[in-house]
Amino acid sequence: MARDDEVMVQDVNPLNAGIYLDGYMYVGGQKHIPRPSFFAPYFTEECQARVPEIGEAGIACYSEVFAVHEIDHADLLRNPVGFAPDSQIRAHQYWNRWQRGLRAIAKRAREEPFQPEVHLLYFLLEPIQLTGIVKKRGWLSQIPWGFGTTLDRLKRARLLRDLKP
Repeated sequence: MARDDEVMVQDVNPLNAGIYLDGYMYVGGQKHIPRPSFFAPYFTEECQARVPEIGEAGIACYSEVFAVHEIDHADLLRNPVGFAPDSQIRAHQYWNRWQRGLRAIAKRAREEPFQPEVHLLYFLLEPIQLTGIVKKRGWLSQIPWGFGTTLDRLKRARLLRDLKP
């Protein structure tokens, strides 16, 4: 049976959209789902205006989560690609892409009041397009941290409220 936290769904602003699309990464904290199988970004209205490759706001894709690693905030700032992820990550075909994502996450952490003591780094595989775009349509102005669903619900949904049992 699928878990209700099989797919982590989170709002993604333009900065994080770039990290997701270019670096196949997402960064979260202790309130996020610690070990989802998939990640589905909800690209915000701001993304629609500022990130041309997004198209329109909503959930248009999802990615399989390859690995999740914790990193202390100080280590993220000091040496984002040298915190020694396991050898499977360094040997993976996406390691160069993930390094770009790690550097972009560290840059964001230096420039924003982004201060959890421990970050969760989600190493993602290539985005998979959904057949349609899942929209909020007035339900939840912001997706709460730790929002999860099943992959089956995500694939069938047209509205965000369809993701809950």
